[in-house]
Amino acid sequence: QNGALHLLGRRAVADVRAAMRQADVVLLPSRWENAPYTVLEAMAAGAPLVASRVGGIPEMVEDGSEALLAADQDVARHLAAVERLLDDRDLARSLGLAARARVERDCTAERMAARSLEVYRRVVQRSGGRVLAIFQMTADSGAIIGPVLAGLLADRLGYGWAFVVTGGVLVAAAAGWLFARETFKR
Repeated sequence: QNGALHLLGRRAVADVRAAMRQADVVLLPSRWENAPYTVLEAMAAGAPLVASRVGGIPEMVEDGSEALLAADQDVARHLAAVERLLDDRDLARSLGLAARARVERDCTAERMAARSLEVYRRVVQRSGGRVLAIFQMTADSGAIIGPVLAGLLADRLGYGWAFVVTGGVLVAAAAGWLFARETFKR
């Protein structure tokens, strides 16, 4: 129904993804964000995005080519951006396609694990290879197993580092395994 606001309540992930694929615009008028999954989900869905220019959002999408960004708490600019996308369906489609291409290119598990591994390598190089501590920030126990095993192995082999990784479950496990494999090569 055009012009209607539907409050859908709590939804399953699949329902949210389907809704994003069908959305005319995804609006994220946040006052503060780090790297919101909503942005990645909208990008992956190819949905046109209007978001606040706060936190890590400007690093996640390029304003004007992958999304439209507005200043924090600037309601008029957010509204103007939404109206622009509703009026210019070609622009909306172009932004959505560009954002989707970026997430498909830059946000694969392999690419994220490789980037994480590179950060860890630089930390080890700067520390002279002696100590590395990276902290786990996920509630999923599957993400903990790889880093914990890597830490136990490091301890058993006499390496002076503890490895616990930040990030998503798959990236955490992959990065933990890759880092342990690279570190323990002799």
